[in-house]
Amino acid sequence: MRRGNAISVMGRKWKPQRFVSGVDFGNLVARALAVPTSRNRVLYAQGREPLSARTLAERYIAARKSEKLSLQAAPLGVMKFVGFFSRPLGNIVRLMEALDAYDEPFAAKETWDEFGSPNENVEQYAARG
Repeated sequence: MRRGNAISVMGRKWKPQRFVSGVDFGNLVARALAVPTSRNRVLYAQGREPLSARTLAERYIAARKSEKLSLQAAPLGVMKFVGFFSRPLGNIVRLMEALDAYDEPFAAKETWDEFGSPNENVEQYAARG
């Protein structure tokens, strides 16, 4: 999560996820909507490389050379405690716990074969602004 010039991540051992940019996701949706046989099907949208939230944040910060960004890592236990008093933060903590409990298998091969794979990596996403 970005707040001002700080990128915040919770915890230390998040399992890698296949993040996909909004542009790549939008392109996939547009291509799928143009094909009538894609209706009523599950299509998986996944990024090219599995990354932990911390690795993603570090690469984003390195790519945004024009800004002085910093990485803030908050211990999950502390955030969980504070989340008892802040419903929005508590919801984020539960989401992070769920993501960490889930090993994301690669499931987008069929989608990529039919509609193309995502093109944008973290550095390209950061360069867009």
